[in-house]
Amino acid sequence: MEASNGREWIPRLGMEFESTEQGWEFWIKYSGKKGFNVRKSYCNHSYLDGVITSRAFVCTNEGFRKKDKRDDQTLYPRQETRTGCPVRLVLRVNRKIKRYEVGEFIDEHNHILQLPQACYLLPCQRKVTEVATYDIDLADDSGIRPKATHELMGRQVGGLQNLGHTIRDQNNYLRNKRKGAIIHGEAISILMYFCKQALKNPSFQHEEQVDDQQEISNIFWAEAQMIIDYGQFGDVVIFDTTHGTNKDHRPFGVFVGLNHFRETVIFGAVLLYDQTIESFEWVFNTFLKAHNNKKPKSIFTDQDAAMGIAIANVMPEVTHNLCTWHISENATKNLIRYGKGIVGEFKACLFGIEEESEFEKVFSDLENKVGGTWLPFIYKSKKKWAYCYTKNWHTARDIHIKLASVGLNEQGTPWNDGGHQKIVKIVIGYTPSFISSIEAVYSDGDDDTRVLAPWHGARSSSLIKMVDVQLQKFNISFKKKHD
Repeated sequence: MEASNGREWIPRLGMEFESTEQGWEFWIKYSGKKGFNVRKSYCNHSYLDGVITSRAFVCTNEGFRKKDKRDDQTLYPRQETRTGCPVRLVLRVNRKIKRYEVGEFIDEHNHILQLPQACYLLPCQRKVTEVATYDIDLADDSGIRPKATHELMGRQVGGLQNLGHTIRDQNNYLRNKRKGAIIHGEAISILMYFCKQALKNPSFQHEEQVDDQQEISNIFWAEAQMIIDYGQFGDVVIFDTTHGTNKDHRPFGVFVGLNHFRETVIFGAVLLYDQTIESFEWVFNTFLKAHNNKKPKSIFTDQDAAMGIAIANVMPEVTHNLCTWHISENATKNLIRYGKGIVGEFKACLFGIEEESEFEKVFSDLENKVGGTWLPFIYKSKKKWAYCYTKNWHTARDIHIKLASVGLNEQGTPWNDGGHQKIVKIVIGYTPSFISSIEAVYSDGDDDTRVLAPWHGARSSSLIKMVDVQLQKFNISFKKKHD
């Protein structure tokens, strides 16, 4: 690559590169100077020897987005960013000199370019370098929070604009790093902790699953109090792994239920490597094994397909219910475009209609009013969520999985520290302080107040969002039965 009077960063016809990768790095540097994002386009190979004969690099606004087949289900579609921008750099191979030359260059954008002060935020200009990973890993191992690490690294290079990556890129790097298998030191620490707890109380249950490489993949544990609570209140169980959607750790699942005071009780916890059918089958088998193979009468989950298949394989006789809170949220997301009245009609099918024939008629009329594929999809599982099909089940039908996921997550759980605790800290920190944090919610008020209104003193907490009338009636009758 040749220089030209200090303007070597501007492409020109005939400019030479050792490889297409060198040309790509040059194109990224040029886009950072000009203020636009870039991507790779077509790549042609020779049929004779497989050598790249031509390679095109373009602006990200090149072309137009294809129509999405799911548009009818998209509530808030992404903004169209492509404008048919013609800017491109095409490299062609010169076999005589065994180099690549610029054969075509267009530099006329049809859109607004980024300001020079903001060019460092363009995706093509951001990369966590190998040198930066050493500093990030060192700070993470020392317990420094990611935000403080990012600010310190920015000061060392004279400003965040010179760092080369953003705080989001740093968090993504840490998350991907933690997605791998548990390192040897953490695995030993977890096993030592479990053994210590089992020595203190033989009722402490734990089990670990290892993969083909003899590395720990899934971890389950339950304290003695959890075993006792399940024996008394394990007819209805909620299992959810929503924690994995908003934390940097692996999917974290909890088995929870309600006692006769409508207080949350925990039956077990699990750290998962992934959310496949095989992993869920191991979780449910291990859960039953820890509780002497006593199966619940009903289990609530979200609409995860793998979870549903695993429950059918492991506990075919258990009534599998879908979380009405999740279905209600999905209904609002998919139907709100047709008006609040349509959403109200669906929620009537969900909560209010008691006769199956009436449900079929109302739902059929609703499908005729609304297009798309969501209603036919949710109709297939109607017997797991519609009130007319579930009203006679022995269960607190409208327990919300949000109680087990978002609610507990907002209660100051010991693993919620911005996402940079080690897995072993989650396990060790879970059992004693987690139970204490939940019991503290009910510490105010006398016994009578706790029985009649267990959410007393915690109205703003999403931990106790049991506002459904049917659920209240169920728990009041359950209380009277045990008085």
